[in-house]
Amino acid sequence: MPQLNPELTSNLNMQSFNLEFCGTKINIRSEHTFNLDNIYELGKTVTGMSIQDDAISECEADLTFIPHDDTEINYDESNKRMMLYGPLKHFGSGKAIIYTAGYIAECLRAAKQGPMLIHSAAVQSSEDSGSIVLLGEKGAGKTTLALRLCHEFGHRLIGNDNVFLGSNSDSKLITMGGNAWFDVRSTAVSADKYLEKIVDDFDSQEPAWNKKVRIEPEDVDIDVCSEESLVRSIYHIRIDHSQDMIYTNEWSGMQRHLLLHERFGRHITGQATPFQDDQGNYLGSLPSVNLSEAILGRDALVKQVVNHGITEIFAPNSSEALNYIIESDVSL
Repeated sequence: MPQLNPELTSNLNMQSFNLEFCGTKINIRSEHTFNLDNIYELGKTVTGMSIQDDAISECEADLTFIPHDDTEINYDESNKRMMLYGPLKHFGSGKAIIYTAGYIAECLRAAKQGPMLIHSAAVQSSEDSGSIVLLGEKGAGKTTLALRLCHEFGHRLIGNDNVFLGSNSDSKLITMGGNAWFDVRSTAVSADKYLEKIVDDFDSQEPAWNKKVRIEPEDVDIDVCSEESLVRSIYHIRIDHSQDMIYTNEWSGMQRHLLLHERFGRHITGQATPFQDDQGNYLGSLPSVNLSEAILGRDALVKQVVNHGITEIFAPNSSEALNYIIESDVSL
């Protein structure tokens, strides 16, 4: 399929609107008219996204969708333009467009060594407005600890599952918001008596590991923080109910490097965002966008986090991990 000439697209009757992801704006263009109300609703589940009305010239890249019988996607590095061809029935709702635009924004921001979206939870301390960052595998207990830190100790939610992490103008490590809700697993509730008090019964036929209930912060009187916040402490968490006692130490060594390298790079390498249509059908990988420069940004962030220091916490339950974090937070 031949690429569409950029000069030709400027003459077409195209809808145009801008999406912003944590300060990076992507212009969306198409002959197809997207329902912006639908885009807005879809965007509520995308971390840091908003619809903007600013001039097209202020955007850092374009994503142009051309309805076509065949499906293809490519990226023109020189013009900062992603071209997506495909059937309206597969791309017309805008869901795939949003995810692709978010991917482009992540790659461009990382290439400038700006804040990167990482898999973590973070809360803002009620003591000094510094942020507490919680790293860990899926199901490690990050959501439970973030929820309890906010609900019991008055901290503000920065993000749960996805958090923007980077540097400010003084080269200090900061958080800059994240996804402002809690998706709590059934397995976490059944294993934690505190969560049982605040989470309603699950009504799902899915396997226990996949059962989740969404808790909005306002429903449990939790405030949200979206502004820049200096990182106070970083923890690598694992709640393991088979353990007899809590174990804490400075997180170091090869495992730390491997996991940080992978987790901080998943959004810029396409690991977290495959090429898929509105229905979630897998179509392959998205084209690389400024990959070499983005990887340099990722590496710089990993080094900064390593230099800051990470405390490893293996605990038999969330209460012991929570007590350790609160006591450590007070002593800082």
